[in-house]
This record gives sequence, C-alpha cells and structure tokens, in this order.
Amino acid sequence: MLVDIAVFYNRYDVHLTIEPGLPLVDEDQDSPYSVIPVNTANLSEARTYGVETSVEWVVKDWRLRAIYSYLEVDIDLAESSLDQSSQGFDGDSPNHQLGVRVMSRLPAGIQLYTAGRYVGALPRPGIDSYVEADVRLTRRLGEGVEFSVTGRNLLSSSHREAVSNTVGAVHAEVERDFQVSLRWELR
Repeated sequence: MLVDIAVFYNRYDVHLTIEPGLPLVDEDQDSPYSVIPVNTANLSEARTYGVETSVEWVVKDWRLRAIYSYLEVDIDLAESSLDQSSQGFDGDSPNHQLGVRVMSRLPAGIQLYTAGRYVGALPRPGIDSYVEADVRLTRRLGEGVEFSVTGRNLLSSSHREAVSNTVGAVHAEVERDFQVSLRWELR
C-alpha cells in the first residue's frame, strides 16, 4: 500500500487586479465613441491552502487508487480597488474533489479500467457538483493489435464543468461518450 499526503499554504502579498480607468469620449469623429481604459495594478492579497492525498493498493491483478483534494482560495481586495473580476477566483475552483480508479487484468487477456469522480460545486460561475464514471475494456488481439471499448461520463447525459469568461463564448456541456477503437502498432 502506498499513501501520499501533501499539505500546502501559499500567500501572495501583491496579487494582480484589473482596474477600470475614467471613460474618455472622442467627439472629433463622425461617430463619437467612448473608451473605458483598463489598467492593471496589485491591489489585492491572496491565499490558497489545502491538502491532497492518495492511497494506492495492489493485490494480485487488481490496482485500486483513491485520490482526495481540498482547496481553499481567499482573495482580499484593497479598499481602493474597483476590480470586479478577481473576487470570482475564489469560486472558480472546487473545494472538494474525490476520485477512485480500479485497474484489473481479467481472464482471456482483457484489461478493465474504471474511474469514478466527484467534483464539488463552483459557486461563482454557478456550476453544480457532479459525480461521473468511466469504463474501458481492452484486449490484445495479437502482436501490436489492441481492441478497446470505452464509455465516459456514464452517470448523466451531460454536465457542465466550466464556464468561459470570453465574451460571446458558448457554454458547452460535457456529454456521455462511447468509443470503440482498434489500434495497430507497426514495429
């Protein structure tokens, strides 16, 4: 059995902020327009802390691995800051993640890989926590030839994992997926 534990704490005394400037109006053009300048500054402090742990257990042809992580992100803006984007970072990462993987060699040369995961909610972009599972069966058919069947995200038809901050971006969902593959290695 292998156990790995890492505890961490990071402190950032000067953390980047995006500060809006005073609007400028250019009326000398045929079509007057306004410009709102954006400046960078270091008007915040940040701290991240947490723990990551994994346990791996091997018995004959079975390998089990469990992984857990806890993450906390705290950002404090200076009173003079007008930044609207930095505060969102503390809701952009899940506090809790848990994963379990099982790998095994089954009879008839079949290899089984299963993975399950829990990912905590992301409050700032409004993404719910989710649980998912993947399964893959693989069999060697001869020297350098491998056949596999894979199913991913099997517990729900789709779920959101992230939200893009890009203006106009479409918020995609990760869907259930099945694949069949035949791999042939030339040596």
